[in-house]
Amino acid sequence: MLQVFNPNKSIMSSVVSNPFTFNNLKDKHPSEFIHVSESVYPSYKNKGSGGKGATLRITFKDSEGNNTGTPFTFLTPPVNLYFPNLKGTQQGRLAPWDLDKGHPTVENARRRIQFQVGALFGKVKTTLTDNKINVDKLLERHDQWYEWMENCLDEIATQIHSKATSKEFRAEMKDENVNEGVVSDLLKSVKVKTSSESFKDNFKSGLTWEPQQDKQGQSIGRIMETWSKVQASRGRPTVQYPIITKNLVEEEFSVTTNITPSDEVLAKAYKWDTESKGYSYHGNELTESGHPIEPDIVKHNQVAILKYEPQFYASPIRGIKFVLKKIHIMQDAPQSNKRKREDDEEIEDPWAGCM
Repeated sequence: MLQVFNPNKSIMSSVVSNPFTFNNLKDKHPSEFIHVSESVYPSYKNKGSGGKGATLRITFKDSEGNNTGTPFTFLTPPVNLYFPNLKGTQQGRLAPWDLDKGHPTVENARRRIQFQVGALFGKVKTTLTDNKINVDKLLERHDQWYEWMENCLDEIATQIHSKATSKEFRAEMKDENVNEGVVSDLLKSVKVKTSSESFKDNFKSGLTWEPQQDKQGQSIGRIMETWSKVQASRGRPTVQYPIITKNLVEEEFSVTTNITPSDEVLAKAYKWDTESKGYSYHGNELTESGHPIEPDIVKHNQVAILKYEPQFYASPIRGIKFVLKKIHIMQDAPQSNKRKREDDEEIEDPWAGCM
């Protein structure tokens, strides 16, 4: 059975207020609510050797400064999706001359969502305005959120640097016999005397994004990126498929529905190969009705709120990647409203009528 991060297996009976939101935290210094700690685990590479691995976990602190263990996640304001590629760069339907190559492995696919911060595509902006959304205020919110988020990432890097340059932390990891994983890679690549500025300068990704322009010189804001990854786990990877929900702004009395593909659909799209011990992608193959096995739900120029978790990587490059957890679609791409309604009929929606 395919292992997926899929919410269809359970339904929450009530909504719990979340204290860890931009509105609740924007006036606090990130050091007040962010906590970076190590998590030690038995060696995966050399089982039975007595060695251990360790990774870094980024979590929330409560109001008293205690680590809650709750993963630190960002929730974006409504943003313009910018050429999203949730299904990955691999091709599930092979051309006749590629049939001998077999289906590509999921691990090599760049399954990502890019989005604009500080800008909206012209027709998207017009549609939002038509639906009585104050676009100028929304873009101001973008700027406030981005500044806050960048400060949070800087605090994460500061805490990681503090650990990496701490003699006490290094001695503790040596006593634990940690010789693999993110922490081991970090301690090998950073010296005790490394300054905070030098440490942050060597980040290859994840701390800041510069505003960009299109070919005509028009501002397209900051193009940020979040990943839907495949994580190796005890010899069998887990496809971390995000939750996808939908509630369109132009539908006054609509309810939020879960449009995440079911386990049955995902098991057909991501097939486990017992010989290669990996997943291969078949989601672009067509069903009997002529639609892709994995529905084309997430599209360019949709407006959505994204939830993602920053995770630190020390090798092969040092940086932070954003792991995608949830996509909430608020507005379809302007040119595809009719077609989207037809597509919705093909999407299994186990929560429809339940919320």
